[in-house]
Amino acid sequence: MYQTPFLSLDDLERAVQLLSEVGVHDVRYELAWGKPDALDFAQAKPHPVFAMVDRLSAALKKNDITPMLVMGYCPNPLKSRAVWEAWKDLPNNLDEWQAITRAYAEHLRDNDGVSAPFYEVWNEPDLSLGNPPVKVFFMGGPADYGSLYHHAAAGIKRGDSDSLVGGPAIAWQTEYFKALLDSGAPVDFASIHSYANFPVQLGLMRQTIHSSPNEDLHDTLPIFLTEYASYESFTADGPNSRYPAAARFFRDVNGLLQETDTPKVYWAQWVDDDLGFLTFHFKKKALFNALRIYATMLPVDRCPVIPDGVGGVGVMAAADDHQAGVALWNENDHDSDVAVELHHIPFAAGTLELYRIDRSHASYLDNPNSEELVELSAEPVVGYAASWTGSLPAQSVLFLRCIDGSGASLLRPSRIGTYVRSLYAFPDRTGDSYADFDPRTSIARLGIGSRDRGQAQIGVVIDNPVKPILAQVRQEGPFRQLDANSVFGIRIDYANNRGHYSRSVMLYGGAIYSPHRTGKFYWGAGGPAAAHSRSIPEMMNGRLFDIDVHGLAPNDWNRRRVILTFMMQGVGAGSRARFSLIPAR
Repeated sequence: MYQTPFLSLDDLERAVQLLSEVGVHDVRYELAWGKPDALDFAQAKPHPVFAMVDRLSAALKKNDITPMLVMGYCPNPLKSRAVWEAWKDLPNNLDEWQAITRAYAEHLRDNDGVSAPFYEVWNEPDLSLGNPPVKVFFMGGPADYGSLYHHAAAGIKRGDSDSLVGGPAIAWQTEYFKALLDSGAPVDFASIHSYANFPVQLGLMRQTIHSSPNEDLHDTLPIFLTEYASYESFTADGPNSRYPAAARFFRDVNGLLQETDTPKVYWAQWVDDDLGFLTFHFKKKALFNALRIYATMLPVDRCPVIPDGVGGVGVMAAADDHQAGVALWNENDHDSDVAVELHHIPFAAGTLELYRIDRSHASYLDNPNSEELVELSAEPVVGYAASWTGSLPAQSVLFLRCIDGSGASLLRPSRIGTYVRSLYAFPDRTGDSYADFDPRTSIARLGIGSRDRGQAQIGVVIDNPVKPILAQVRQEGPFRQLDANSVFGIRIDYANNRGHYSRSVMLYGGAIYSPHRTGKFYWGAGGPAAAHSRSIPEMMNGRLFDIDVHGLAPNDWNRRRVILTFMMQGVGAGSRARFSLIPAR
């Protein structure tokens, strides 16, 4: 979620508490130094005062939310002009600018509030509006931004080597992103904004990434949409604030899930009368309830639907051992009659619940007396099947949820150590293979997609891993060893006291691994094949097994940091797996 810096600090803390209700993992927040109408504009003095950012950090940590702090704009001490809009200027001393960014990263590293946050350098440095055009957020050009980014990234990394830095948060002009890449500074993510046009925006970023002479970035640099909304224009009482926005939300989520090199989308925005999921008085719009369905009620593991959307009605289904759900949204301007049949529900007996978001339900601005998302009907589930037939109003959302009554959920927290960051690999950004890790639940999900020799891989940096870690793998698909590069398993890379990765161990399922593999490996101790390997039969039959991270460690392990990499390559189209990691009690 994205939040602008115009709330009071008390309201900001209240807004953070509500994020947990809809399962938000990350919040982007503009510090907005030097901008006189922003909450903390006077910050970044020669000796910064951190009272405001400490309160924000503490609220985010309490709610298990990772911050992305926008490092901008021009701090008061570095302004060259005594005019209101001097906050848009390039700081007049980039060494001091670097010192300020370092101070913030260093402070937050040492503070109990957060660890390893994301830092984004500036906001929309390219945006111009009007005729003649006037720069909105930054008075400099691409070369100025390159220098600005270079100094900020250096300061942030010196302040906290684990922090993640990126940019340029552009509106559309990729010249600013090229300048960032040309600066030679570290970059952990590429960011762009999109309002109802994400395929175009993401395509621009991919082209620019592939034009970089740094070939390592071609396959490893993730793209973040750090502002996204389903509309191009916004009003407090327009469709963006009413129930049609819920249908647009599901339409766009369905599309964004196909963009597998874009692991984070920050929706614009959280509290705001025009763009917001909540009004300034904290009333829940239809968007809020759409997000609640998607993030907290619909299971994560997706199921096939036949037909996969028809006649202007979109559909998304998912299930786990204790829940199953189907979300439907009507993109038509007329009501649609719908019949839904649910087969192979994972339990024989339970309850089928029905929820709606429309003119009368779960949309405060359409019906102030129906702000909350509530169950409207309940029917028994009998014999692993259920059905529903009825009318879906124009531009509305219907959600059907089957529950077994156990209260169990794969969304419950499970910690296997201190999560530091994820490492991404995109050997084919246009393919449909995917890999994801949820640090809250310690679940990795990988899918090979439609290509027999596709590749899915994600690494996770963990400090102080628990011992032992219990693991369970659910997999489906061919899972055949097609060549020497075929692999299915978990690789462990160990850091030594010098911060280098000195040894790797491969735990693989069945016989799907070869020590002679030549496929590219992007991090850790290097080399496509691990130094040591071990077959884990339980990885193929769904039984629990131990991952003895400590027992497998080399003598020079620093006893703190490892990389766990979940890998799947060349095992046949349609193969997919879920790795669930659990601390042993």
